Amino acid sequence: MENFTKEEQIQQSIRLKQFRHQRGLSVEEFSECIGISVSGYQKVENGQNAISKKMLRSLKKQFYGSSDYFLYGDEGNVRGIMTEIGKCKDYEKMYILLRLVNYFCVKPKKNPEINEWELYQKIREIIK
Repeated sequence: MENFTKEEQIQQSIRLKQFRHQRGLSVEEFSECIGISVSGYQKVENGQNAISKKMLRSLKKQFYGSSDYFLYGDEGNVRGIMTEIGKCKDYEKMYILLRLVNYFCVKPKKNPEINEWELYQKIREIIK
């Protein structure tokens, strides 16, 4: 893992805290989700310790979080994604919407894998 300046480490901790707040999770809930002790997580969120590879892997696994975002602030190409979604058929857009609703409305630790068939049925009901 590369060495970051203290300022970069502080920026990383700010992004991590914002990410946690956006999901409405307490420090305790968030640290449990990513498999790190509360005190260990607090040290990272307060800028005392750097984000570890283990934490980055957990963030990606639990929240589909981008390492580039946490380390460098790169949020990716949202416009490109929106352009691609715009090319989709209506039922594909509905599928994407339902997946996003499931992702953002259910806490990750309680989020079972979506049953694709049930999701398909819901889309058909809405389209009719």
